[in-house]
Amino acid sequence: MKKALGGFSAAWLALVPMLAFGWTTDGTPTDPILSLQYPKNQTAFSKIPKSILKACTDPTYGSGWIFAKTTRPEGDYLLLYGPVWVTPDVAGTPRPILEYGTNGAIALVGRDGKCQQLWDADNAFGLYFPGNPDNEPTPAQASLIQALAADLMRRSELALGGPRQFLRAFDASGQADREQDKVMIPLLHRLREAAATTP
Repeated sequence: MKKALGGFSAAWLALVPMLAFGWTTDGTPTDPILSLQYPKNQTAFSKIPKSILKACTDPTYGSGWIFAKTTRPEGDYLLLYGPVWVTPDVAGTPRPILEYGTNGAIALVGRDGKCQQLWDADNAFGLYFPGNPDNEPTPAQASLIQALAADLMRRSELALGGPRQFLRAFDASGQADREQDKVMIPLLHRLREAAATTP
């Protein structure tokens, strides 16, 4: 059993080998929502800057990527993923180590530079918000996640060279549209329809 530094829900820290999601040993980004690996020379996704690594301490990232972003009056909402510092629950004086989770996190970086990590990204992209009535998102939350999903899709297409290249990579990964989170399925359907009608 391991606990993350800070109080952000530890459920998303179900540990998997480092090659599975979001990060590889050579630093190649693989996003936690679409589970696609992108070229190392891509420019669509940016590494989490030091200022955000320092501000987002619940949990604390050792490194990682910004996979999507949408701006609101209160600040920037970001889809973050990367290895986080955790403290092993062992006897003695444990030292923090980097571990890798299966999900990302939705964080708000406010105008004052402070960071709040709000939701487990897998739950949010599935439009599942524990604590809300019927676990449903509010209209504002749904709008926010839809904006992040659209930006993730746009960046993913750019990183892979365009819509058709994206669809080839997605299909080659063995995934099915229906297996994606709720908010991504309509985007995938629209992309396929557009690709089918474009010469």
